[in-house]
Amino acid sequence: MKMFRIRYCEYGSKIEKVENNVASDLNIGQLLVALADKLELHNHTRYKLVLERSSKSLRLLDIYSTLLNEGVQDNDKLLFILHENTPDSVLLDEEAQFLVTYTLTLKVPNISFYPQYSIYLNRRCENSPKENYFNNPKINGRLKFENFFKEKVSKSISYTEINQLIELWCQDICQGFQTTTLSL
Repeated sequence: MKMFRIRYCEYGSKIEKVENNVASDLNIGQLLVALADKLELHNHTRYKLVLERSSKSLRLLDIYSTLLNEGVQDNDKLLFILHENTPDSVLLDEEAQFLVTYTLTLKVPNISFYPQYSIYLNRRCENSPKENYFNNPKINGRLKFENFFKEKVSKSISYTEINQLIELWCQDICQGFQTTTLSL
């Protein structure tokens, strides 16, 4: 049986913990419970484990599988994500999947910083992000996107401007661009 070193943290946290000598045949559900306790995360059933290979690639792990069967490798990083905060496209399929991060940077006149908005898409969403993400009532992607920019930008953004941003960003996503910069 192979032993792994696992890095783990709560999604969004910069503080990583390390667990040495984790058995490769360990059930991911059992690992989730043990590591959630070490992170002092209450009610571990509210969390999912996601494998992060790079900041651009995430994959939801099956809690009924083992580390080895899920392709976890030595020194991989596992993220604890609250079910309600699970990256949006994970909600479309319960099976394990690869997610890719797409980031939009918005240039706004008279603002010294450029707000960035990231979404995580699986292969199905990449092919039709407008339909499968932004216009999907289960995800409410358009509303989340609109609320984010209204909060970050001190001016009101019209419905038409939001639609234009989404349309241009979706064109880039469909062409495989993971980062897009647009001006308002």
